[in-house]
Amino acid sequence: WLLKSAKSGNVKARTTIAAFYLDGRGVRPDPYEAYAWASLASYQGSSSAAVVVKRALKEIDDRESANVLAGEYFKKYGGVDPHPQGSQANHQML
Repeated sequence: WLLKSAKSGNVKARTTIAAFYLDGRGVRPDPYEAYAWASLASYQGSSSAAVVVKRALKEIDDRESANVLAGEYFKKYGGVDPHPQGSQANHQML
């Protein structure tokens, strides 16, 4: 139900999933997934998600790939992509 809620736009669910991916709680740790979900929630105004974005960025080697994944999630699950594909901008909603 958590993933379904996140995909439907629930900011708390998106933040929770991001934290799970970052910390490896119940899933394989994946800072790229954490960044993508946290970016969505951060864009919706979640200050907790903004913290997860910042933490995930410390673990990400390829920011361009992280931005592409986040952009795909924005298109797929709603929101405005803050960094269209091909953009070299690093997403930090802080």
